[in-house]
Amino acid sequence: MKHQKECGLTLVETLAVTVIASIILLAVYSIISQSSNTYVKQSNTNKDINDAAYALKVITKEIRKNPKSVSIDSSTQLTINKDISDKEIRFVFDDKKQMLNRNGVILSTGIQDFQASMNGQAITIKITNVQGKTSTTELYLRKAGAK
Repeated sequence: MKHQKECGLTLVETLAVTVIASIILLAVYSIISQSSNTYVKQSNTNKDINDAAYALKVITKEIRKNPKSVSIDSSTQLTINKDISDKEIRFVFDDKKQMLNRNGVILSTGIQDFQASMNGQAITIKITNVQGKTSTTELYLRKAGAK
């Protein structure tokens, strides 16, 4: 009896390859999906941290430009009265929308808390983002010509 050479794959071999390939593809998809989700979460966290830091930088810059005309109307509202030629600058925190506005225009979003306080010649500003990271600065107001 002569044995014939068989060519091709059997049904069992094809099914085994299909199952193994499916398991590998599922694992690869899972890794890619988790990486994508982590990237989105980290991007949002970084955006919120950068927004809070930017807002603090803008407020600090405006206070340093006009140190004599800073007033804190409430712990969530800070006003800088500029010279006669310029308008006043008002920073207002909206806790419901979690944003900080500058003269009615959104300056920063993702803000959980904003606090401004004045103690003598020192102004303390604290901004907490929605992740709970707090950025704080303390400015000392000096009169022109003082040493």
